[in-house]
Amino acid sequence: MTCYDTGTHEDHMSQAKAIELGYTISTNPGIEADFQLPNGKTMKAVGSVSVNVQFARQVGSEEAPRTCRFNLFERLAPPVFIGMAFLQATETITKYTSRMVDIPTAWKRSLHLGALGSTTNQVACEIGGWETFATADTGSDIALVSAEFATKHGLRRDYGCEELQLADGSLEYTRGFVDFHVGVYTLKPSIANKRVLHLPQKNMGDLKYKIVRFHILENLQFGAILDEATADILSIF
Repeated sequence: MTCYDTGTHEDHMSQAKAIELGYTISTNPGIEADFQLPNGKTMKAVGSVSVNVQFARQVGSEEAPRTCRFNLFERLAPPVFIGMAFLQATETITKYTSRMVDIPTAWKRSLHLGALGSTTNQVACEIGGWETFATADTGSDIALVSAEFATKHGLRRDYGCEELQLADGSLEYTRGFVDFHVGVYTLKPSIANKRVLHLPQKNMGDLKYKIVRFHILENLQFGAILDEATADILSIF
């Protein structure tokens, strides 16, 4: 089982899992080694492996194995991440969603926030009436806003504290929450496949709304993160 995570662009694996599976580990100094976590800290890759990846569920036209490079880390929770580049190339989060399965909540010791390294899927949206961009992260179990975002807009926080496990296994704790109406633009066909470079405009398309509870993470490096459930309900992908 792997974690499909739109909050990271590349594929990642724990060193222990690579050794368990018998992969040949490469230590190439020319490969990017530092990856940022959502709290601003970094994780250093200790190597990489190139392996063939094939879905357990044979769905769609791309049944042949794909060669993928996984960055290796001494500690990673969960032990395998499949990133946005692979998910887009295989249409896993858009067309062949039957490949994915829900993991029982009872299996999780903490809420998960798996974003690691660079992200490319910024969503044009409205949060509480403010036009902004948010990161749609299927590796996050809850929606988040930074303390800076909350302070900038004078938000009144309700009390709450949630424990989050980051990709390196460390724990972070939220400091309150706010409920917002979130609107995501349904892009018109003429621009639906183009990268959005500016804040939302009226000619982009209609807004689809949902009330979302955002938990406040003091040192969150993104303005806002939309969690897996919200991304699914708003049909973001």
